[in-house]
Amino acid sequence: MLEMISGCNINKNDQLFEQYQIDINGITANVNASKIEKLLKEFISIQSERLFFILEVPLNAQKETRSNNTSSFRHEVYYIDRLSKHEILMLLNKYGELLIHDGISNFGFGVHDSSDEIMCYKYNEIQLWTKEPQKYIKLFSKMNIPMAEHCKTAWETFDINNPGDSWAITINDKNIYDLIDSLKDWGLYLAEIR
Repeated sequence: MLEMISGCNINKNDQLFEQYQIDINGITANVNASKIEKLLKEFISIQSERLFFILEVPLNAQKETRSNNTSSFRHEVYYIDRLSKHEILMLLNKYGELLIHDGISNFGFGVHDSSDEIMCYKYNEIQLWTKEPQKYIKLFSKMNIPMAEHCKTAWETFDINNPGDSWAITINDKNIYDLIDSLKDWGLYLAEIR
């Protein structure tokens, strides 16, 4: 069974396992909550170029202007560009627990030149966007995460009677929106609203 992050819950967790698959966009994986930070650090350690940080958060209630109940919620997308590996690791050491366990936001790190990117989504789903997935198989092997023909994600378990639940969490008196203010000193900027 998959060890879920603190900010998410699903009713059919017994159907999910720690595993990954290679697909057209790179690698899709389910990763136990306790291994996510280590996977991110392993990804960062093998990069030789400057990196960027990406954070996607839902618009807060005051900013959201949905036209009706069926239209999608919008997200603010933030970036910090041109970070060294050392700076990324400092960011992860300071804020990793909140980023990993928050159930309403998505975040990740990418490489400016190669466009390789690792994203952490709700329900422990990790997407590693790359044109060279073979380059990253060792990361998963090193962490004892097996390859599967098909990695069933939480999204495939949801239906009208069994939706997923996700919520914002607070760690050390900070939630994800407080983190945005803290990271502005690091150069965080709003890139777009999706």
